[in-house]
Order: sequence, then structure tokens, then C-alpha cells
Amino acid sequence: MGASTDSKREPIGSDTKDGTNVAHVNSVLDYEKPSQTEERDWTGTAKKTDPEEIALVRKLDIWIMPCLCFMYFLNYVDRNAIAQARLNNLEKELNMKGSEFNTTVSM
Repeated sequence: MGASTDSKREPIGSDTKDGTNVAHVNSVLDYEKPSQTEERDWTGTAKKTDPEEIALVRKLDIWIMPCLCFMYFLNYVDRNAIAQARLNNLEKELNMKGSEFNTTVSM
């Protein structure tokens, strides 16, 4: 990497308004650039072309996504229930003082 690398990293000078010369170095050399052998989708990730991988991801999605949606729904119901309980004097009935209610909600 010694002299051969240094010859490829030639600084490109540019003059600033005050007359000083600022050197710039290309951060990615031609031989360091990633190869474009894989087909990429619109997000920049490699497309899945293996049918087994596609089937596995679909199977995992079918099992995981309903569970996550159900958990999100329960979280929403729980937050509404605790807010309603506070409006119905939960703190008085349980003799909570100071930040005890906030501590309870955060758990």
C-alpha cells in the first residue's frame, strides 16, 4: 500500500477567498468501491432472489406481525385504561403521593 496508493490519492487544490490553497482527497478510491454485481432494490439493499429465503421471510412475517400488532393494541388499551383510572380517583383510593403514580405508569 506504500507508494502505489499514494500516487492514486492526488490532492486536488482549490483556492479560497483569502488566497490559501486547500487540498482535498477523494475518500473512496476506484479499487475500494463496492462491486455492483448484486441487484439492489429502491432502498439500496440486495434483492432476495433465493426462493427458500423469500419463503422463510414470508413465513416469519406471517407469525411475527400479528403478534406485534396485538401487542401494540394491548399497549394502547392499557394506556387508556390507566388514564381513565387516574380520572376516576385511582390515586386517592390507593393513597398515592408525589410521583408514585408516574413511577407505576412507567413500569
